[in-house]
Amino acid sequence: METPKLTIGYWKIRGLIAPVKYMLAYLGVDYEDVSYEQGDAPDFSRECWLSVKPTLPLPFPNLPYLFHGDVKITESQAMMRYIANEFGSGLNLSGKDSKDKANVDMLLSVLSDIKAPTVGHFYGSGDAEAICKIAYAQYPAVEAFLGDKPFLVGDYVTFVDFFFWEQIEIFTFASKGEFLQRFPKLAEYHKRVSALPKFAEYLQSDKFMVRPFNNKIAKLNN
Repeated sequence: METPKLTIGYWKIRGLIAPVKYMLAYLGVDYEDVSYEQGDAPDFSRECWLSVKPTLPLPFPNLPYLFHGDVKITESQAMMRYIANEFGSGLNLSGKDSKDKANVDMLLSVLSDIKAPTVGHFYGSGDAEAICKIAYAQYPAVEAFLGDKPFLVGDYVTFVDFFFWEQIEIFTFASKGEFLQRFPKLAEYHKRVSALPKFAEYLQSDKFMVRPFNNKIAKLNN
C-alpha cells in the first residue's frame, strides 16, 4: 500500500506553522505545502481561506491544518505531537521518559504563555518596545532552566526545541538583535539548534521562509 503524503496548510507566513516545517525538515519528511495569501491593504481580504474553509474535511476547521491519510487535524501543537509520534520513531522527540515528556509539555505551555501577550502588539499597536519588555522579563527563567544543557530537556532534541528556536527568532527580530545580546546562553543554544543535521540544510535552502513572520495586517512585520 502506498504511504499517503502529508499535507499542511497555513497562511503564507512563518507564524504558527514554522516549527512544524522545521520538524519535517529535521526528520526528512516530504510534504505538500498549501499556502493561503492574505490580500493587500486596505481590506486585507482572507477570502482565499474563508472560501475553502467550509469545504475541508476537518472537525474544527482552522489554520494551520494537517492531512495524512485518515488523520485530519488542526492546532499547531497537536500537529507537532503527531509528527513526533508518527515520524520520529526512536528519536524521543516527545521526551524519552515521563519526566522529560512532562517537561516538554510544561515548556510548550510556558513559552506559549510568553508569546501570547505579544501578539496584540505585533498585530495591534506595533510597539516593539512593549514586546521586548515582555520577553526580557520572562526569559531569564527560561535561560536558567536551560542551564548548561545542550537542548531544553537534556542532551537530545525534542519538538519543543523547534518551537523555542522560532520564538528566539521572532524576539530577535522585534529587538533588532538585542535579544541575543541579553541572553548569551540562548544565543549559543540558537546556534546549536541551527546546526542540527538536515535542519541546517533546510535553513540554507529556498524552502526556508526568511520573512514574513506575521500576516500582512500586522503593524510590526518585516
